[in-house]
Amino acid sequence: MKENSSSILEIESLAVGGDGVGKLNGKVTFVPRSAPGDKVRVNVISEKKKMQRAKVVEILEEGFDRRAAICPLFGECGGCQWMHIEEVAQRKAKRSFLKKALGIEVPDIIASPKSIGYRRLARLRLGAAPKKILGFNAGASSQIVDVPRCEVLEPSLNQCLAQLRTNLIPHCNRPAEIRLTGGDLNVAVSLSAQAMFEPNFYQVAQSLVPKIFSGITTDVDKLFAVVAGSADVIVEGIDKAPLITPAGSFGQANSDVNKMMGELICDWVKDGDFRSAIELFAGAGNLTVLLAGLVKKLAAVELDDRAVKASRRNIAFRKLRGVTVYQADALEAYEKLGAKMDLLIMDPPRTGHAELAARIAKARHRAVIYVSCNPSTLGRDLEIMATGGYKPVKVRGFDMFPQTPHVETVVKLERD
Repeated sequence: MKENSSSILEIESLAVGGDGVGKLNGKVTFVPRSAPGDKVRVNVISEKKKMQRAKVVEILEEGFDRRAAICPLFGECGGCQWMHIEEVAQRKAKRSFLKKALGIEVPDIIASPKSIGYRRLARLRLGAAPKKILGFNAGASSQIVDVPRCEVLEPSLNQCLAQLRTNLIPHCNRPAEIRLTGGDLNVAVSLSAQAMFEPNFYQVAQSLVPKIFSGITTDVDKLFAVVAGSADVIVEGIDKAPLITPAGSFGQANSDVNKMMGELICDWVKDGDFRSAIELFAGAGNLTVLLAGLVKKLAAVELDDRAVKASRRNIAFRKLRGVTVYQADALEAYEKLGAKMDLLIMDPPRTGHAELAARIAKARHRAVIYVSCNPSTLGRDLEIMATGGYKPVKVRGFDMFPQTPHVETVVKLERD
């Protein structure tokens, strides 16, 4: 392979990872920042037996769905791979990902009401002094791209990002991961690092609460501490009541889509007239507070202690009965509590849970509702559950993350 040689390639489709795909010299070729229908001049940058990667040297003809990127950092920042592709085409590609992963027909992906300015959660990296670059990773790299503003963040998070740069970062003298968690009226900041920050950092942090941030917390070598303010934010739950969410913990990033998805799940549960249910990976009770009113007995399982405490407070605030929150590993709790429940609801991490799927295959639930952000691991786990007779009866995909190739999916399975 000659590094400086170039070839002409037509992009045929989009890959799950976000790259455009075409065939060059008989090999499947992945090309970042290309779009279906593009005719491009490329240089091959890495090569394997049946596939290769290439970079665009020149766009000779633009595909129908290509547009001018709506972010000036597109091409550098690795956060959004599809800023240059129209949203309708994005959703079409995501539907094809699901069809391929699940091997069944899938309805159109449900659109997000907002295609930009929708994220209420952000995870940034702060580089070492003296440069102290604050931003996201570059594409396929650990290098940090400086991000003064992010187009997909909610306006309140962008305002706090500017305040963070001006007021707190100058006093932060070590590399860190910084998470912003947006509530309905406030934004909290969580910083994770390997060693203690300088004393002046803590003094400045305390002066910024509550004037700028609702709370600032740190996690230094896995030791959590509240520096100032509250460790939680308040958002509107799917049931319209206030929902406590721990800053920095897992939560759904797109509040509008989260509500649509939760309402759909509730409709599915109502249709089944279930008496008992177990919810695994329940978080702070985003779905729990809805499910509790739909079944007589509900067990909600979550490992993170802060999320468990928040969930119990959310349940107590609503005076819900018949629901118990357990702090436990999902598989261990399922073995003790779950196998005899009418309904199982699970929302595992991107990695899915093959071991849990194998255990579910041996149980006799009337239905399983699986929420996933990764079609590949979802398809694998559904295939495992199919050995026990579970088949998808309803599938819906949601565009939880516009401008990226990620798709959120909800599947309802029942036994033959």
